[in-house]
Amino acid sequence: ALARGEPSTAPAPQAGPVVSTEKVMSATEEQATFKVAAGFEVNLFADENLGVAKPTQMSWDAKGRLYVCCSPTYPQAVPGVKPRDYILRLEDTDGDGKADKAVRFAEGLTMSEGCEIKVHTTPTIAPPAEPEPELAAAPI
Repeated sequence: ALARGEPSTAPAPQAGPVVSTEKVMSATEEQATFKVAAGFEVNLFADENLGVAKPTQMSWDAKGRLYVCCSPTYPQAVPGVKPRDYILRLEDTDGDGKADKAVRFAEGLTMSEGCEIKVHTTPTIAPPAEPEPELAAAPI
């Protein structure tokens, strides 16, 4: 109906055909496959158990909290389905190096691709500065 320009009353399908894939590894299994240079180590801060789903970008703030753009709808939004991407804020409250608190900082987003977190600042939009007189364009 949509291809003919007619409204559709049928709900959009939520998933495509079933495709067999290889077994998805747990974070521990995946970490065991890493080749880490001498003197370095890899530690898991957060995983799917805290709500991380299809992360597209991560950003740390000055307080050590991790903001993760999660896009369950990636890579294909489904027409007629409300946006359900979100930004998750993960925090280590007990100092053990692992996130133990998760808060949905923003939700209802569409294909969230990135975020930049600034603590204790107010975002502002300023007009462009006046150009220096010698750099100003001459009238035509």
